[in-house]
Amino acid sequence: MKEKSSWNRETSESKAAKSEELSELHAAHGAGPLLQRDYWARIEKPKFSPEEIIDLLAHEFPRFAEVRIADFSFVHIPPLKVGSEMNIHILGYGNCHVRVSELAARTLTLITLEDHYEAGRITFGALPKKDDSIIFRIRSRARSRSKSHSLSFRLMGHLCQKRMWEQFLRNVVVDCEAETAAKTTKDVDVHEETHEVAEEAVDEGEDAAPTLMF
Repeated sequence: MKEKSSWNRETSESKAAKSEELSELHAAHGAGPLLQRDYWARIEKPKFSPEEIIDLLAHEFPRFAEVRIADFSFVHIPPLKVGSEMNIHILGYGNCHVRVSELAARTLTLITLEDHYEAGRITFGALPKKDDSIIFRIRSRARSRSKSHSLSFRLMGHLCQKRMWEQFLRNVVVDCEAETAAKTTKDVDVHEETHEVAEEAVDEGEDAAPTLMF
């Protein structure tokens, strides 16, 4: 995987000045159906613990993204912590921001800010299994920011988003597999499910709970 720079003090300080003025955009404040999207893949021979995988994301999150679709960069000096923000340049949309709303041993949760095309939150989690493998999982609960954004998302955005998170998963799995596994991203089986769900209190921003509970 190609390394990329994700922190530049001058540009990131200007991004911070802008993004810190933005409010969080909770799912209850968006438009259209509330969708829960799940993506997961198995790390069969992990060289890191679940806690180390989440720590890796906190330090190097942008490195795992599909930059042709969504190019992430740190707004604050890494590692990520609660309140840290990232800028995202999204293909066909432009720049927007997310903020870390929760960070635990095995989960990292981001919430969209008001310049994002979606309203909601997304959690990245690492779950150990009895066979010593790890399931790396992404779950978002979000809806479009507005009716116009909902239309454009249905036409094109959902396909780009699906490809983005599937590639993110593949990159994490390959990076976290022991060398003996000798996997490439093409070898990683990614699973995906999308369901319309009922709104809950947490979607209104009452707390910073992750979308995944391990």
